[in-house]
Amino acid sequence: PLLGDARYGGDASLLARPALHSAAADLTQPVTGQLLHITAPVPDDLRVFGFERYL
Repeated sequence: PLLGDARYGGDASLLARPALHSAAADLTQPVTGQLLHITAPVPDDLRVFGFERYL
């Protein structure tokens, strides 16, 4: 189940979209082979649920 998902997430009125966010990802740059570490802050609409404390 995913909060905000119309099919499995229950009450969709809590959020206008599925509560899905990637806080960090490690990717390999395809040409150079360099490892990239990418981070993104928790969006404001998800911050109200306190998800950032689990990161």
